[in-house]
Amino acid sequence: MLAILVVCTVRWNLRSSALAFIGRLSYSIYLFHFAVLYLLEQEFGNRWPYWVGLPVALAVAVQVAKISGATAEKWSQDAARILISIRRSGSPIEQLNPPQSR
Repeated sequence: MLAILVVCTVRWNLRSSALAFIGRLSYSIYLFHFAVLYLLEQEFGNRWPYWVGLPVALAVAVQVAKISGATAEKWSQDAARILISIRRSGSPIEQLNPPQSR
């Protein structure tokens, strides 16, 4: 289904907010999906049919990816920007501890 959406978007040059959303979260979803599937399997076993379990697992993986993006990924990106700006501006010690005005 996703492949059809991608092909239609590329072929007809459409803009899709759903594709943009998935694109922003795709790597995080990839990182966390197995852990989510494992934890759901441990918690619920095979009590759910596939057509129920798959959307639930996908929804949980997307939520975990959103939380990860808003916390760990944002923090690491901010830290990288700070380190890059320190590196470009010269002395890291002066940037981290600016001189006190007297």
